[in-house]
Amino acid sequence: MLQYFSGTFECARSRFIEDAHYFLKSSYPEIDHSIFRQTADTQSDLIHAKREGNQTLLVLSSGLHGIEGYTGSAMQLRFLEYHLSHLDTGTVDLLLLHGINAYGMKHHRKESDKNINFNRNAIEDWTDADLSNPEFKKSSDLFVPRSVTGSKLEYFPFLFKTIKHLVQLGPKRFMKGATLGQFEFPAGFYYGGPAPDPYFHQILTQLTNRFSAYTHILFLDCHTGFGHQAEVQLVMSSEDPMHSKDVKKIFHYPIVENPREQQFYKIEGEWLNWMYRYTKQQNLGFMGFTVECGTVGKGPIGLLRSLKATIDESRLFAGRAECAPAIRKRFDELYIPSSKQWRKQVLKGADLIFEQMVQFINDPSNHTLMK
Repeated sequence: MLQYFSGTFECARSRFIEDAHYFLKSSYPEIDHSIFRQTADTQSDLIHAKREGNQTLLVLSSGLHGIEGYTGSAMQLRFLEYHLSHLDTGTVDLLLLHGINAYGMKHHRKESDKNINFNRNAIEDWTDADLSNPEFKKSSDLFVPRSVTGSKLEYFPFLFKTIKHLVQLGPKRFMKGATLGQFEFPAGFYYGGPAPDPYFHQILTQLTNRFSAYTHILFLDCHTGFGHQAEVQLVMSSEDPMHSKDVKKIFHYPIVENPREQQFYKIEGEWLNWMYRYTKQQNLGFMGFTVECGTVGKGPIGLLRSLKATIDESRLFAGRAECAPAIRKRFDELYIPSSKQWRKQVLKGADLIFEQMVQFINDPSNHTLMK
């Protein structure tokens, strides 16, 4: 399974385009390929394979968080080669969205060239949205980039400052500040931007335009980072009305997380939430999941490693860090681990999910569950 992983953005994109056209041409009479240029040397690709009269759409996307696109791209290649033949292409169309944050994928970042996290930028009404994150602001001396060398010795002052904020805010408020997303500090991580990003919202517009041709849509968005090492989980949208136990039963998959059941705070600008609201307004059947491949775990040590690497990477992008190779290596291991075993295991987990999703969407009797 290691052959599905690419070492560079250019290689991943070239393989995706070639494989998509090769495998899809024998299954669909029409293949539409749209290219979105993000920067002078980075582009994302939307390949829509369709048949006239099909009312159901399966979407598989990668690279919303840049660097995570390497595993997402591998999943898309695996799907094309191994799972496409099981999809009922006589009733179900397929849309593949590759390397959404192409710049981030090329340069091994989660954010864009403008330091915008696209999964905090899908906001319908910016005048009415709650863009506040007081916990992030209170911890800005830790979170916002300042000079750093990247040395391992910096873990001690980092740990001290982290403990100080944990005591002051409490663990829940501290984690909320770190992961909610923020709109006040352009140089900070998880920055949602000052307004709709034109490039990203061009992609959202293209998607919604294509959704209008269907009555039922199943959306899978590939990510890495969150969760136990090499564990692949389905993460529901907080807008999904179903319970996680129902999703486990429907898809015969045991690892499902529902943020709403865990009383997780609502994240402003999440694009799956945005899609749920849009499709509901249009009276379209929709079901969407994040396919999340875990790396460092959910325990305190893993969370601290993740936070430190994220802060250092944002400092590196802001030009306030030395020792770039060390910082880059630690950040890469968060989202595209070099372990061969990890790569094999997450693709095996993805296989189980793809198998169940294909069986589900092939059966029209299941489509009422998307409403």
